[in-house]
Amino acid sequence: MSEQSSKEVKILLDLIPPRGVDVSVRKDLNQKIRELLPSISNDAIFELALCHHLSFLELRNRINQDKIQDLSELFRLIETLFLIQGKAANDLFKGVCRRVVISSHYSNAIEISELLRDYAESRIEDDLLLCSGILMLRRDLDEISELINSYELPESTSIKLNRIIKEAMG
Repeated sequence: MSEQSSKEVKILLDLIPPRGVDVSVRKDLNQKIRELLPSISNDAIFELALCHHLSFLELRNRINQDKIQDLSELFRLIETLFLIQGKAANDLFKGVCRRVVISSHYSNAIEISELLRDYAESRIEDDLLLCSGILMLRRDLDEISELINSYELPESTSIKLNRIIKEAMG
Protein backbone atom coordinates (compact mmCIF):
# COMPACT_ATOMS: atom_id res chain seq x y z
CA MET A 1 0.00 0.00 0.00
CA SER A 2 1.32 3.45 -0.86
CA GLU A 3 2.17 6.02 1.77
CA GLN A 4 -0.79 8.15 0.67
CA SER A 5 -3.19 5.22 0.99
CA SER A 6 -1.82 4.46 4.46
CA LYS A 7 -2.49 8.05 5.49
CA GLU A 8 -6.04 7.83 4.14
CA VAL A 9 -6.65 4.62 6.08
CA LYS A 10 -5.36 6.22 9.28
CA ILE A 11 -7.53 9.33 8.82
CA LEU A 12 -10.65 7.22 8.39
CA LEU A 13 -9.80 4.82 11.19
CA ASP A 14 -9.40 7.80 13.52
CA LEU A 15 -12.90 8.95 12.59
CA ILE A 16 -14.65 5.62 13.15
CA PRO A 17 -16.78 6.10 16.25
CA PRO A 18 -15.90 3.85 19.19
CA ARG A 19 -18.51 1.56 20.72
CA GLY A 20 -20.72 3.21 23.31
CA VAL A 21 -20.27 6.74 21.96
CA ASP A 22 -23.30 9.03 22.08
CA VAL A 23 -25.62 8.59 19.09
CA SER A 24 -25.32 12.23 18.00
CA VAL A 25 -21.51 12.01 18.04
CA ARG A 26 -21.64 8.74 16.07
CA LYS A 27 -23.97 10.34 13.54
CA ASP A 28 -21.62 13.33 13.06
CA LEU A 29 -18.53 11.13 12.69
CA ASN A 30 -20.27 8.83 10.21
CA GLN A 31 -21.33 11.86 8.17
CA LYS A 32 -17.70 13.04 8.00
CA ILE A 33 -16.66 9.56 6.90
CA ARG A 34 -19.37 9.50 4.18
CA GLU A 35 -18.07 12.84 2.88
CA LEU A 36 -14.46 11.59 2.75
CA LEU A 37 -15.03 8.13 1.27
CA PRO A 38 -15.56 9.17 -2.38
CA SER A 39 -12.13 10.86 -2.44
CA ILE A 40 -10.25 7.96 -0.83
CA SER A 41 -8.03 5.83 -3.07
CA ASN A 42 -9.12 2.36 -4.17
CA ASP A 43 -6.15 0.89 -2.32
CA ALA A 44 -7.31 2.45 0.97
CA ILE A 45 -10.92 1.39 0.35
CA PHE A 46 -9.80 -2.22 -0.22
CA GLU A 47 -8.08 -2.16 3.17
CA LEU A 48 -10.90 -0.40 5.02
CA ALA A 49 -13.66 -2.56 3.55
CA LEU A 50 -12.32 -5.50 5.55
CA CYS A 51 -13.29 -3.89 8.85
CA HIS A 52 -15.67 -0.99 8.20
CA HIS A 53 -19.21 -1.23 6.85
CA LEU A 54 -19.40 2.25 5.30
CA SER A 55 -16.14 1.55 3.45
CA PHE A 56 -17.58 -1.73 2.18
CA LEU A 57 -20.62 0.16 0.89
CA GLU A 58 -18.30 2.62 -0.90
CA LEU A 59 -16.41 -0.31 -2.38
CA ARG A 60 -19.65 -1.84 -3.61
CA ASN A 61 -20.66 1.49 -5.20
CA ARG A 62 -17.33 1.73 -7.00
CA ILE A 63 -17.75 -1.81 -8.32
CA ASN A 64 -21.32 -1.20 -9.46
CA GLN A 65 -20.35 2.06 -11.16
CA ASP A 66 -17.30 0.47 -12.90
CA LYS A 67 -14.92 2.88 -11.17
CA ILE A 68 -12.31 0.14 -10.71
CA GLN A 69 -10.90 -0.63 -14.15
CA ASP A 70 -7.20 -1.39 -13.67
CA LEU A 71 -6.58 -5.13 -13.95
CA SER A 72 -4.15 -5.26 -11.03
CA GLU A 73 -6.68 -3.37 -8.87
CA LEU A 74 -9.36 -5.85 -9.92
CA PHE A 75 -7.13 -8.71 -8.78
CA ARG A 76 -6.54 -6.93 -5.45
CA LEU A 77 -10.30 -6.40 -5.20
CA ILE A 78 -10.87 -10.14 -5.62
CA GLU A 79 -8.54 -10.83 -2.71
CA THR A 80 -10.34 -8.24 -0.57
CA LEU A 81 -13.79 -9.61 -1.36
CA PHE A 82 -12.60 -13.15 -0.69
CA LEU A 83 -11.63 -12.09 2.83
CA ILE A 84 -14.95 -10.38 3.54
CA GLN A 85 -17.61 -12.85 4.63
CA GLY A 86 -21.22 -12.60 3.60
CA LYS A 87 -23.60 -12.90 0.67
CA ALA A 88 -23.06 -9.34 -0.59
CA ALA A 89 -19.31 -9.90 -0.80
CA ASN A 90 -19.79 -13.31 -2.47
CA ASP A 91 -22.07 -11.85 -5.15
CA LEU A 92 -19.63 -9.00 -5.80
CA PHE A 93 -16.75 -11.51 -5.89
CA LYS A 94 -18.40 -13.48 -8.70
CA GLY A 95 -19.13 -10.31 -10.68
CA VAL A 96 -15.60 -8.98 -10.30
CA CYS A 97 -14.16 -12.35 -11.37
CA ARG A 98 -16.22 -12.13 -14.58
CA ARG A 99 -14.98 -8.57 -15.13
CA VAL A 100 -11.36 -9.67 -14.66
CA VAL A 101 -11.76 -12.43 -17.25
CA ILE A 102 -13.19 -9.96 -19.77
CA SER A 103 -10.68 -7.17 -19.00
CA SER A 104 -7.70 -9.53 -19.18
CA HIS A 105 -8.43 -10.15 -22.85
CA TYR A 106 -7.05 -6.67 -23.59
CA SER A 107 -3.80 -7.06 -21.61
CA ASN A 108 -0.43 -8.23 -22.87
CA ALA A 109 1.23 -11.54 -21.97
CA ILE A 110 3.71 -9.95 -19.56
CA GLU A 111 0.99 -8.26 -17.52
CA ILE A 112 -1.12 -11.43 -17.46
CA SER A 113 1.77 -13.66 -16.41
CA GLU A 114 2.74 -11.26 -13.61
CA LEU A 115 -0.83 -10.99 -12.35
CA LEU A 116 -1.31 -14.76 -12.46
CA ARG A 117 1.97 -15.27 -10.62
CA ASP A 118 1.00 -12.81 -7.89
CA TYR A 119 -2.54 -14.14 -7.67
CA ALA A 120 -1.42 -17.75 -7.47
CA GLU A 121 0.87 -16.84 -4.55
CA SER A 122 -1.82 -14.82 -2.77
CA ARG A 123 -4.02 -15.76 0.15
CA ILE A 124 -6.53 -17.37 -2.20
CA GLU A 125 -4.15 -19.57 -4.16
CA ASP A 126 -6.62 -22.45 -4.26
CA ASP A 127 -9.12 -20.43 -6.29
CA LEU A 128 -7.47 -20.88 -9.66
CA LEU A 129 -10.68 -21.14 -11.68
CA LEU A 130 -10.28 -17.44 -12.35
CA CYS A 131 -6.83 -18.07 -13.82
CA SER A 132 -8.29 -20.77 -16.02
CA GLY A 133 -11.05 -18.41 -17.23
CA ILE A 134 -8.49 -15.77 -18.13
CA LEU A 135 -6.27 -18.19 -20.02
CA MET A 136 -9.12 -19.72 -22.03
CA LEU A 137 -9.47 -16.41 -23.90
CA ARG A 138 -5.76 -16.00 -24.69
CA ARG A 139 -4.00 -16.72 -27.94
CA ASP A 140 -0.51 -16.14 -26.49
CA LEU A 141 -0.45 -19.08 -24.08
CA ASP A 142 3.03 -20.21 -25.17
CA GLU A 143 4.46 -16.79 -24.31
CA ILE A 144 2.58 -16.69 -20.98
CA SER A 145 3.83 -20.19 -20.18
CA GLU A 146 7.44 -19.20 -20.92
CA LEU A 147 7.13 -16.10 -18.74
CA ILE A 148 5.59 -18.00 -15.83
CA ASN A 149 8.33 -20.65 -16.06
CA SER A 150 10.98 -17.90 -15.96
CA TYR A 151 9.77 -16.74 -12.51
CA GLU A 152 11.23 -18.21 -9.35
CA LEU A 153 8.02 -19.65 -7.94
CA PRO A 154 7.41 -22.17 -5.21
CA GLU A 155 7.17 -25.59 -6.83
CA SER A 156 3.51 -26.07 -5.90
CA THR A 157 2.56 -22.72 -7.47
CA SER A 158 4.51 -23.47 -10.62
CA ILE A 159 2.86 -26.89 -10.95
CA LYS A 160 -0.64 -25.38 -10.49
CA LEU A 161 -0.11 -22.63 -13.06
CA ASN A 162 1.48 -24.96 -15.60
CA ARG A 163 -1.40 -27.44 -15.20
CA ILE A 164 -3.92 -24.65 -15.83
CA ILE A 165 -1.98 -23.41 -18.87
CA LYS A 166 -1.86 -26.92 -20.35
CA GLU A 167 -5.62 -27.33 -19.78
CA ALA A 168 -6.23 -23.98 -21.51
CA MET A 169 -4.09 -25.06 -24.47
CA GLY A 170 -6.44 -27.99 -24.93
